Amino acid sequence: MLFVALAMRSGRRPRVAPPPHPSGGRLGAPVSAVALSPCGNFGLVGSESGRVDRYNMQSGLHRGAYGRLPPATQQPQQPQQGGAAQGPWLLPAHDGPVTGLRVDSCNRQLASVGLDGRLRLWDFKTFKVCAPQGSCLNCSHARLGEL
Repeated sequence: MLFVALAMRSGRRPRVAPPPHPSGGRLGAPVSAVALSPCGNFGLVGSESGRVDRYNMQSGLHRGAYGRLPPATQQPQQPQQGGAAQGPWLLPAHDGPVTGLRVDSCNRQLASVGLDGRLRLWDFKTFKVCAPQGSCLNCSHARLGEL
C-alpha cells in the first residue's frame, strides 16, 4: 500500500497509520491520481472512491482529507458521545474516481478533477472548497498541467 511505500522510501520502518474514515469515501480504494506539492513537503493521493488525502512526505503521516459538506444539511455530522460517527462527516471530494490533482506554486490552492466531470478548487490549508461546484466540458480527462 501507499502508506508502506512512503515509509520505505526513507529507509525507515513503516510507522504510518491509515487515515480515519470520517473524511468520506471508501478506504482502501485503488489510487487513481497522485501529486506532490511544489515545496515537496506534501503528497496528495486521489482514489477511485473519490477521496483526496494529504500526507507529509517526511513522516508519512496522514495530514487530512478534502471533502464536501452534504448538500441537505450544509453541516458536518458530529460524532456521538461514544466517539463513533453516524456515517461519514463529509462527502468525498468527487462522486467518482479522481483523475487529476495539482497544487499551485504557493501551496494555497489544490485543483482536483474527477470522472464526475467536475473541476474543484480547494483551500490547501483548510481542506474546504473555495470555488462553487462547477463543471467543465471534458475536464474529467484533462491534464491539470494544461489548464
